[in-house]
Amino acid sequence: MAHYNKNKKHQPKPRGMKPEVIKIFEELEDFHDHCRFNLRKFDPADLFKSAEWKRFNEARKRKAAFEQREAKRQAKKIAELQAKHGSES
Repeated sequence: MAHYNKNKKHQPKPRGMKPEVIKIFEELEDFHDHCRFNLRKFDPADLFKSAEWKRFNEARKRKAAFEQREAKRQAKKIAELQAKHGSES
């Protein structure tokens, strides 16, 4: 059983934030930038509740899906070119 140490100097210090907390702060920062660039009202308390957040999040999901499709298309194109040039040798 661990005991409570009242002396703060000897308590271990956290080595950083948890990934979940980092993700929330990154989302908050991205949403703040979105509101700033699109002249929208920014309220950190409404991060996951506002209609503007929902629109921003949907647009971000669409962009990620597009980038994933584009990466697959580029990989396929590179593989086809490598196969074409590899068979010519």
